[in-house]
Parts: sequence; structure tokens; C-alpha cells
Amino acid sequence: SLEDARETISIAIDAYESQSKGGGLRGGGVLVGVEMGGNPLRGNWDEFRPLFQQARDAGLRVSLHFAENKGYEDEHEKILEFGPDRLGHAVFMSQNITEKVLQKRTPVEVCITCHEAYYKVDRKKNVFGVLKSRNHPAVLCCDNACLLHTILSKEWEVAIETFKLTAEDVQQMILDNVDAIFADNVTKQKLRVQCENRIKSLFTKSDTSRYKISFT
Repeated sequence: SLEDARETISIAIDAYESQSKGGGLRGGGVLVGVEMGGNPLRGNWDEFRPLFQQARDAGLRVSLHFAENKGYEDEHEKILEFGPDRLGHAVFMSQNITEKVLQKRTPVEVCITCHEAYYKVDRKKNVFGVLKSRNHPAVLCCDNACLLHTILSKEWEVAIETFKLTAEDVQQMILDNVDAIFADNVTKQKLRVQCENRIKSLFTKSDTSRYKISFT
């Protein structure tokens, strides 16, 4: 509800300011952002926008679940005008909205198994395919792991098998995903170096000179 959102944002801002001052939440970045999810048929963006603007003004990053229903293009336009740092799902984007997302280069969190189970979207028609074909930042995620019997490594396997990703595709996606995190450039660079080192152990050459990917 709107009241729940108002309370949650207030708590998040207080906690963020406290951690920034070295208060209750220490560690230099335990809390980095807020997200809007839930039933997309209840409420509307105009009601929630002021709350997320407050969070942004306080220094928090914003991720918004997006285009989970067909239609509602006016609302999708308004959300894009707000300029969230990341978008979640983006299942049912019109061509017009898709082009605007691509132009803005807003990272999209994609949950292929979830989209197939909840939204009845064939894997091969998942928005990930469009994003990947346009070299758009797409972050593979795992939504409701227990209910969907999936884990993040399985989502990677699904993407690799469905969209015929090469080892080079996967390596580049891993590194590109670092740019989508809610962190400063120094932290991103440190993580990028760690990922580059980890990639060396994830990808090995087989006797046929084809890459084998290990998720264990």
C-alpha cells in the first residue's frame, strides 16, 4: 500500500543517513538503494513517485519493477521520465517503450524462469533476446528461487542454452553487470578486477578448443 511504501522509504532514508554518519549501519554501503515491486494492478506510479524522489534526493539508488502488464504505456513513459537506475522484469514493453529503454541504456534485471512461469512468456521470446541483440545491459537474476525451483547459475544456463551465448558473451556480460551495481566507481573497479580473476577459473579450454563453463 501507499502507506507501507511511505513507511519503508522513511526507514530506508533514516538508515542510509545513519550509515553515512557511521551510525547503526556500518560498512560503508550496507544499504545502497530501494526498489518498488508488488502487485502491478494496484496503485499507480504518480502516487509513488514523490516517495522515490525523496529516496533519490537522500542519495539512494532506485530500481523499479516495470512493464509487468500489457498496455499502461502512459505509466511506462512516466517511469522512464523519472529515470530509475535499474528496471525490473520489463516483460511487456511496447516497441516505443523498448526503444526508449534502449536509448537510455537503463540496465534491466531479467528473470527468464519467472517470466515463463508467471507471465507465460516463451523463453525464446523473452526480453533478454532483444536486449542482448542490441548490446543493452541485461542483468540475469533469480526471482522466487524456492517457488520456481531455480538458482542464479541455472538462470545463466537457461540463457546460454536458449540464446546460444558464447563464452565471450558470458564473460562480457559478467563484466558489464558490474557497471549496473549501486556503488561508486572505485568499488566497481575493485569488483571488476575480482570478476576478471574469477572468470579465469570459470572458463577453461577443452580439447576441442571450445570453452567449457563451470558453475560449480
